[in-house]
Amino acid sequence: MSNNLELSEFKQEVATIYDNRSNSYDNGDFHPRLANGLIEHVDIRPRQKILDIATGTGLVAIEAAKRVGQDGRVVGVDISKFLILNS
Repeated sequence: MSNNLELSEFKQEVATIYDNRSNSYDNGDFHPRLANGLIEHVDIRPRQKILDIATGTGLVAIEAAKRVGQDGRVVGVDISKFLILNS
């Protein structure tokens, strides 16, 4: 079972790295432009249900939520600390 423990420790190390880096994601326009670019390449329509895996700071999930509207649903999951946004 030590493999599970090591994997858990590895996941925590990765999460910590991204948690530390995420503090600067919103300090410019690179990440928001990247999120918008990704969303432009996907056919997201009102009322759809979207799952954003490895959502990070949620930039892509937030843009997707704007497109699915109030009748749609976007769920973002990430290994890092979580933030629940409900609009």
